[in-house]
Amino acid sequence: MRSTGLIITYSLFLIGALAAPVKEANLDGLPSVNVNAAGLKADISAAELKVLPSAFTSQLNGGSLNLAKAGSALTPSDAKSLAKDLGSNASAQQLQTLGGQALKGLSAQDVKQLAAWGSKYNGQQLISFAKAVPQYVPSSKIKQVGSQVSQKATIQNVRAVGNFVGKNFNGADAKQVASYLAKNFNSADLKAGASFAATHINAASARTLAKSLGSQVTSNDLAAVAKWGTSNFNRADVNSAAAFLAKNVKPNDVRAAAKAAGQKLNTDDVRGLVSYAAKHYNAATVKSAATWAKTNIKSTDLKAVGSWAKANFNANDARAVANYAQTKITRADVTNVANYVAKNVKPADVRKYASQYSGKINANNAKTAATFVYANTKPEYIAGAAKFAAKNVKSSDVKSVVNYVRANYNMNDAKAVQSFVTKTFTPQQIQSALTSLVQATNAQDVRSAATFAAKNVNPADVKTAVNYLGKQYQYSTIKNAAGNTKAYIPTAQLKTLATQVGHTLSNQDVIAVANYIGKNVSPQELQSMESYAGMQDAGMLSNIKTLSQYMPVSKVLLLTAELHKFYPSRNLKSLAQEALANI
Repeated sequence: MRSTGLIITYSLFLIGALAAPVKEANLDGLPSVNVNAAGLKADISAAELKVLPSAFTSQLNGGSLNLAKAGSALTPSDAKSLAKDLGSNASAQQLQTLGGQALKGLSAQDVKQLAAWGSKYNGQQLISFAKAVPQYVPSSKIKQVGSQVSQKATIQNVRAVGNFVGKNFNGADAKQVASYLAKNFNSADLKAGASFAATHINAASARTLAKSLGSQVTSNDLAAVAKWGTSNFNRADVNSAAAFLAKNVKPNDVRAAAKAAGQKLNTDDVRGLVSYAAKHYNAATVKSAATWAKTNIKSTDLKAVGSWAKANFNANDARAVANYAQTKITRADVTNVANYVAKNVKPADVRKYASQYSGKINANNAKTAATFVYANTKPEYIAGAAKFAAKNVKSSDVKSVVNYVRANYNMNDAKAVQSFVTKTFTPQQIQSALTSLVQATNAQDVRSAATFAAKNVNPADVKTAVNYLGKQYQYSTIKNAAGNTKAYIPTAQLKTLATQVGHTLSNQDVIAVANYIGKNVSPQELQSMESYAGMQDAGMLSNIKTLSQYMPVSKVLLLTAELHKFYPSRNLKSLAQEALANI
């Protein structure tokens, strides 16, 4: 009887134990990090406070909350209920204040502890957590919080965060984070993130924030970031980043990003970025970046990038970029870029880098680049570039360039360029390249170029250049130099092109050429040139006969007759009749 009672008692206890709900495990394992939770209790609804464990709510009275202790007091269900209550009842301002206070109180060690704890979760788990957030906080409220944060973002806050990172985290920390991201997120995740940002970030708001902060970021801020980066990352890091990008970023991703940027960014945004860079990056900054690149980037890297681009992008991509630039870039933009280059790029810099890189360019890689460009460049591209130049380049620009070159470069520089060309390429290679260029040029191209030159090249500048050469060299020297270039010049093709041009000239064209020469070259200047070249009547007769090889005789006679009006003492009309009598 006694044993039966024990059995019944035990059985009832067992049934009760099995029937009772299984106690949910607490959120043990959270890092022992203290966060500022002042105001959290006031933001939780009274109804929620009643159902939350007292072991947790008692911790809210001190204003500081230890995550490890809080986790030991809460179950996952408690945490979800608390999150839903805050998300539903707290305003966007309250949520933003809570988050801001919690972040402000964290030390570098706290951040590292949280990161170490978070690394236990893989990429898919983190994505699931992120997707679940709208279940607790409405999307509209999340946007409100984001908008408030962007409005309150000041340069002082950004600078404080930058100083905090620079002071407390080194390259090893950054690499650890990068390694985690690379292992746990793939190209699909990157696209999803980019798509989310493109959908939810308002272009106007982003533009306002960028302008607000950008106008206050100083050169010293940028220099500090650059110094931290170059101090903590080396060649191996560049390789790792490149490998990740090559694996996860495909050509179509680049095209999609470019298309999205083109739609979201207006011309003034691009100008703002360029203007900002010009303001904060001077010659010293550019040289510093070049020095870092020289140390860490090899010629094989450039070849690898070139090969990747060649394999994955085509002429249509280049055309899209060119069309965008052509329609968006104005005369003022060209002027600003030119002024920046003139201010920051010195002749000594050009000579230095030309000397350094001339040894790395050989005939093979130059030929590869030239072949690629030639294969993907169509006449309409050149025509488009020419129209853009005609629209935005003025005669004053040509004069400025000439004056700049004349003031900063001398014949030694010209000889250095000539030496590089002749050492790197054989006469046959140069002639072959020039042949392709000449064959791709037609009579209309020549006429258009001549018209552009006539409108934009000041005759006074031409005379200055001629006078300079005349003082530096005797005619025989120039003649000999010209003779030495015969091996490089595609003479037959040039003659063919000259003949095409000569036979397309109308009487009006011939008269226009004669008028241009007559108005811009005085009789005294013509005589001076003839004296310099030692040209007598016999020489003039020879020149007229040569001209008749490329123009109909009637056009040659018309040209000399028109020129005769400006230079009657030269008797060009009679010389032409004599030269052409037997033709």
